[in-house]
Amino acid sequence: MSDIEALRSTVERINLIAALDSSGRGGNLFFLTLFDLHPEVACCPIVQYTYSYVLAEFGDGQHSIDAEVARRFVAEKSYFRLVYNDLNDANEVLFSRMGGTPEAQLDRARLRNLIDDYFAAREKVSRREIIAIPLLAYALVRGTDMNSLRYLLIGDAVSRRAEEVVDGFSGAIVDEILRDFPQAKIFRLVRDPRATFASPRHQFVNSLGNMYAIRPGNYWSRLATLNSMRLTPDNGCVYLYWLFYLRQTERAICAKEAQYPDNFMIAKNEDLNLHFPEAMIAIGEWLGVRHLDSWRTSDFVPTVIGVPWHGAGAYNSRYQRATTGLLANDPEEVSRNVTGPNEYVTRRWRTRLNPREIELIEFLFFDDLKRYGYEILHHDPRRSPKEVLDRTLSGPFEGEWPKLSWLRAGFSAGMGEGWRRLFYTLTFLPFYVLSRLKLRESVLKRRFFGA
Repeated sequence: MSDIEALRSTVERINLIAALDSSGRGGNLFFLTLFDLHPEVACCPIVQYTYSYVLAEFGDGQHSIDAEVARRFVAEKSYFRLVYNDLNDANEVLFSRMGGTPEAQLDRARLRNLIDDYFAAREKVSRREIIAIPLLAYALVRGTDMNSLRYLLIGDAVSRRAEEVVDGFSGAIVDEILRDFPQAKIFRLVRDPRATFASPRHQFVNSLGNMYAIRPGNYWSRLATLNSMRLTPDNGCVYLYWLFYLRQTERAICAKEAQYPDNFMIAKNEDLNLHFPEAMIAIGEWLGVRHLDSWRTSDFVPTVIGVPWHGAGAYNSRYQRATTGLLANDPEEVSRNVTGPNEYVTRRWRTRLNPREIELIEFLFFDDLKRYGYEILHHDPRRSPKEVLDRTLSGPFEGEWPKLSWLRAGFSAGMGEGWRRLFYTLTFLPFYVLSRLKLRESVLKRRFFGA
């Protein structure tokens, strides 16, 4: 059987595993690395948001797509471009940021030829083929026995880029996955809400420059965005956006799990880190795949294209390139040693959140914390919502209040950066007050809780 014939026959029978991160920092890339070397699963961990990109490009209802348009999408727009194309500066940087080794051995020329030849032989392709063929070709190039393959594995988010965080998310990506792969196995990646708040808050405060992404030239537009609550990851208010994001994604994924219970399994990040061998037994049994020898020990080494993964955490300076921001990254030695299962990543949030933040998150996500068995540290459920908000919003969030050392580092980097930081220092107080008023209003009127 030729390679193209092998792809054609496999795409018709293959099933899909989707690891859906319902927090933004639930560890979907780490989850994918667990199957990088599995002979029954076609997976390239560096390829992320597979369905999100396909749906954004072609829409929900379009199932027959021009083959050449589809090929260009794979080669130029999807995350698969990072392995389809030869390395260039931009792709190498992103590949490295995501914890991969760009020089990892992969016959990219053969991979391109397989994909190009498959799409060239057709006028139209299905959405299932756009999802499956690149990963099947990748598996074939890596020497996988196609007769042994049972699954594709992708990582994605339950939210959609066109949806508004305050209004909530439909979870329609689950419906679309099950239209193409009716027997799909969907992992709902669960992580402590305190950890999943601390991580993106750290990332975006540093990458955007400050809590409100303000600088000379956008001040009034940012203030208007916050006032209208048309929040995005890149503007308005970092802490407010991510509190709403965690609430809305949890609501959306729970609704879809209730709708399709047979297709779902929870994979708890803390179980994978603290009880790795036991967690992998349960995962392997649910999927019905071979239990790898490497899964039998907590010393498991995650890999990408067969090479040890370097991590892609928000605190990792390899991923988070802002190293002089308001929030300090982990030391390089720490980042190097916490890529595999470990206790540190399950407890790091305790040193990244102040007690007021912990109490606020425990209040806002109390039911979730209890449902998943997480310890409550500060919140007393006997306190009224108003009392909790008065206590927890009385001071700044971490990364909100400017520091003298931060100002000095800005001017050391250049006058432009120094003046941007000084501008924030002199002008952020209206944002400070308004963001708290908006959160209080949303909570006290029950909008935050969906009531």
